[in-house]
Amino acid sequence: EPSEKTTKHLSSFEQQVIQERQLEFLKTATVDDKPEVLGMAAQLPTLAQSEVTGSLYRGCIDYFCKIQDAKNATLLLSQIDTDLEKSGVFTEELFLDVLRLLIESQERDAPFRAQELVSRMEELDNAGILNVTTRTYNLLCESWVRSTDPSAADKVADILFHM
Repeated sequence: EPSEKTTKHLSSFEQQVIQERQLEFLKTATVDDKPEVLGMAAQLPTLAQSEVTGSLYRGCIDYFCKIQDAKNATLLLSQIDTDLEKSGVFTEELFLDVLRLLIESQERDAPFRAQELVSRMEELDNAGILNVTTRTYNLLCESWVRSTDPSAADKVADILFHM
């Protein structure tokens, strides 16, 4: 695993080659590879920002979606900084995939995490980086409809009013 300590001494070309190999690994990784992917994901904030780094974030998020790990997919999406978001690697569809995963997880805090994710999407929409559509709000409503939270009906009403 490359770390900040080991990548300091690598050329940008060597770092790019390592990241491209990691991307290839992510494409075929299975649930058994989760410890390695978690280690890779932990290193992402220390890497130099580049298009490849954005692709690594995306690859890790796609992996967590593939293995139905809503917690880690959401965590990675929340760690991405604005410069990487501008790379075009992070689309509304990716956010929607994670929203769907949260809904399917049926965790108690899923609607709250979905709400946080949609708030981030709205920030990106206001910055002209992402286009939030009614599909986003429909999924957010669905997360509250499936919730046992007593305020769920009020949350859905607020979302519909906001739309």
